[in-house]
Amino acid sequence: VMIATETVPLPSSDDGDEIMGALHGHWRNVTDTTELVPGIVSSVAFQPFPKRIAQAALDRGGDLIDVDPDVDRLIIEMNYAFSLQSDYEKLDRTMQETYGGMRDMVLGYVQESKLPDVYCPLFMNYAFYRQDHWGRLKPENAEFARAVAEQVDPLGFFRTRTGGWKP
Repeated sequence: VMIATETVPLPSSDDGDEIMGALHGHWRNVTDTTELVPGIVSSVAFQPFPKRIAQAALDRGGDLIDVDPDVDRLIIEMNYAFSLQSDYEKLDRTMQETYGGMRDMVLGYVQESKLPDVYCPLFMNYAFYRQDHWGRLKPENAEFARAVAEQVDPLGFFRTRTGGWKP
């Protein structure tokens, strides 16, 4: 099973049909290339991330992703599940194409002013291991995470012996 993510500002009603249709269309086009992979199950979920969640986090002292409560966002979760380990390399490339294309589209819509240019970190729980969760945090928060990791794991036991996130 592979999971990846992208965070997107919620499109306005003027551009929503175009943007959401394009994002879903990209996912469908890439996913269509996997039809012959044994046991393939693919899914995409557009999960609401309302600005009131960001405000509630701030009201409670903040959190690591530190999302500004200025706009509503969507967390896009992309999944590929398959049967054979021998298909891992192909699906790894497919996943990169899936989330990379989503990211490129979002940045393009921001350039066209069809999406607001706002901070959109990656949701760690869904990020693919190749995605740069730490690089999408605000610099001061990424530095805080590094400092905490050094403080609680000074010998790097978890950073060097697991496949987990490495700030």
